[in-house]
Amino acid sequence: MSPEPPKGSEKQGNSAKLDAIKEDHESEKEPGNKEEPGETQYGERVSPRRGLDVKNKIKNSSEPNGKICELYKRRSCPHGKSGKKLVDGGVCPDRHPKRCFKFCDYGQKHSQGCKKGKRCQFWHPKLCKHSMKGKVCDIEGCTFQHLKYLKTQDEKPPPRAHQRESETENPSEPSIINGYLPTHEFSIGFSFADDTKLIGAIQDEDSVRLLQNDLDTVIKWSAANNMELHEKKFEVVSYKLNTSKIMRQLPFYPLTVEYSTSCGHIIEPQVTVRDLGVYVSNERSWTPHIEKTIQGARQMAAWALSAFRDRSTIVMLTLYKSIVRPKLEYCSPVWNPHKVSDIQKIENVQRSFTKKISGCKELTYWDRLKKLGILSLQRRRERYSIVHVWKILNDLAPNDLQFDFSTHQRLGIKASIPTINRKAQLAVRTDYDKTFRVHAAQLFNMLPCEIRSIKTLDAFKSGLGVFLEQYPDTPPVTGVTGINNNSLLSWKQGRTHLMQLS
Repeated sequence: MSPEPPKGSEKQGNSAKLDAIKEDHESEKEPGNKEEPGETQYGERVSPRRGLDVKNKIKNSSEPNGKICELYKRRSCPHGKSGKKLVDGGVCPDRHPKRCFKFCDYGQKHSQGCKKGKRCQFWHPKLCKHSMKGKVCDIEGCTFQHLKYLKTQDEKPPPRAHQRESETENPSEPSIINGYLPTHEFSIGFSFADDTKLIGAIQDEDSVRLLQNDLDTVIKWSAANNMELHEKKFEVVSYKLNTSKIMRQLPFYPLTVEYSTSCGHIIEPQVTVRDLGVYVSNERSWTPHIEKTIQGARQMAAWALSAFRDRSTIVMLTLYKSIVRPKLEYCSPVWNPHKVSDIQKIENVQRSFTKKISGCKELTYWDRLKKLGILSLQRRRERYSIVHVWKILNDLAPNDLQFDFSTHQRLGIKASIPTINRKAQLAVRTDYDKTFRVHAAQLFNMLPCEIRSIKTLDAFKSGLGVFLEQYPDTPPVTGVTGINNNSLLSWKQGRTHLMQLS
């Protein structure tokens, strides 16, 4: 279609200009006569809305082939990370796939790295030879990918302000490094948000000296990165596994394990330390955290009952589920208790609150759970553990505890249960069997293989809910003796449960 001739010209002039425009259009179709991108045949710039020719050229050039851009591999492509940046009127003709963040940060050998390899849907770039060996690259202008946790020179870690330092003595931990902390000679370094921890196995005076050196290294490193630590907030907690040693009974023993900061501040040992909202005790017990949790939940329940007079089922359950129960379930897979006394204390909070609901006062606690259609807090904690293991299996949660899964032709996917040296102390073996790494794996393996192989979260929760309905929910409460401790493992091992037919 020919463009409209200018207005105000005479008829003869208009016909002559139309003939000239037709000749120009015919000459454009011939090879070799190409128009400059972004300009019309009159030399005027085309606006973005009317520049259809430019858009078509960009669209045609944006169809990448199967080859990955070589410059993108070296992070030097002028078209940017996406490859859609316009350079000379076009985009990059090669592919710019998305990088795997886990692989770029930690590689494949690290516990937090990508373990999928070729099965990963994202691209794994070529690593620098120094990063592959776990070393810091000192080559200026190196364009290969560097692992960020090694703290290379061209990729400095982001600043983290108001960090807290705490040291813990634990002889059962391996010597590995996490996050952006500097390399330690003796202890293990962990950093999350504004909390930083050092963990080391204290066996003699040399171990105390090495842990002190690592502490000084972290303090100097934080000062060099313009994020000085608040040294008065430093805390130390010790796990004493062998209390029968004569050395620990001497009065001057605390002086041999004393730590100090660079400014001379003595770090006082603590009985309990609050770590990301969870109270850790030096006796390897979760009872102090449970008591703090119950106290906060009871205060919130008392406020709700005093502020609202309505005792109907809908109002009471809404208040309980929104402001009371979350207090009792924060990080519950970590501190899931196994002592019957601790389980009873937690259940008493839900027991007393549900008793205030109209029509439930005369019912027992077990009958109230059935009438209200809610699970006991003990059963919910085990359900959370199972769901979290499923998320680790499907890469929806980080595998910090290094869960290993195996696939059997008949049994399906199962989580491996690590073993511990049977020559270890009885207290250590008992605590190890009750950890999340062991207990959650046992709960996950007792599910039917059809439920374990589900790939979507909503479908897995639905299948898990149907599976939990098969077992009675009779948690231990004060004054009532049940068949067992109501754990799913106890119902399965005892063979005493009655399958409820739906």
